[in-house]
Amino acid sequence: MPIRSECGSGGEEACALVKRKGEDETRLNAAARAEAMRHAQSFALFKAFGYDMDAVRWGVMRAAGKIGEPVLDVGTGPGGRMACVLASSGLRVTTIDVSDVVRDVARARARERGFLERIEFLVMDAGAMSFDDGTFAAAVGVNILHDVERAARVVEEMARVTRTGGRVVVADLNPKGRVLVDRVHQILSHVHPAGPLDWRRDVERRLEKRGVAWKRLETEWLTVIVGTKRRTAARVSHA
Repeated sequence: MPIRSECGSGGEEACALVKRKGEDETRLNAAARAEAMRHAQSFALFKAFGYDMDAVRWGVMRAAGKIGEPVLDVGTGPGGRMACVLASSGLRVTTIDVSDVVRDVARARARERGFLERIEFLVMDAGAMSFDDGTFAAAVGVNILHDVERAARVVEEMARVTRTGGRVVVADLNPKGRVLVDRVHQILSHVHPAGPLDWRRDVERRLEKRGVAWKRLETEWLTVIVGTKRRTAARVSHA
């Protein structure tokens, strides 16, 4: 499917970050500008196939129900889309990603949308977070597990840094979503390796290990696990 312009239909906001004169332009280095353009193309193509990145994340928010703050967003992504959805709901957000380039692009977008004061952007490994136990009222990760080598470790870390009574929300591609992602990245010639994800082994059992009761929901594109932390890890059996 051809892309209508360099930005693509629906990718105008990402292009604005690249072309805008002033503060944002000086803050985005060459690598970040290239990443912003790449994300603009992906956004446009996904939307053309019926997958709206923002609408999908609002769907995760509805599935999660009421969550408290502060919230940890795991896997910022160049659009910072989940972080912005959370911030637009009035929540204070900390978001982490292993890439400083991704962080810079996402921060520019948050500034453009007026959410920068609500979001803290950090570069951090989701599988080895530096936060103390129970730092957050909720931890949310959307479409990160298929990108990491040790999905189970990321899920355990999300549960560890969530306080008792808090929510742990994990959402990732279902088979239909996986097919679409593969198709889009093939069209754009993007390398997008996917690690094996076993929902029972890597997500559900890991949440149970950390004292998190969960329920599974299915949307058009994603499987969503919504968990509530019932007890601390110290009281959970490791059998």
